[in-house]
Amino acid sequence: MIVIHWLTALLILGAWLTSTGGRHMAENPPLQHFSFGLAVLVLALSHLILRFAGGTAPMVVLPSPPGSATRCSICS
Repeated sequence: MIVIHWLTALLILGAWLTSTGGRHMAENPPLQHFSFGLAVLVLALSHLILRFAGGTAPMVVLPSPPGSATRCSICS
């Protein structure tokens, strides 16, 4: 899942860098910018499908370092 996350981030950056903006963009979008956007859409949809099909990863609880407070002093 982390690979899909960072690949999507890189593709969004690529789409942003290849955009020209303005009315010209709406009338005749550059092929490279369109390709980046389409790839982002495919990755986002695949991420959602994988998320709903596989659920979430189990939460990993790390042990506290020695000498650290393990309980809330106000809660006691």
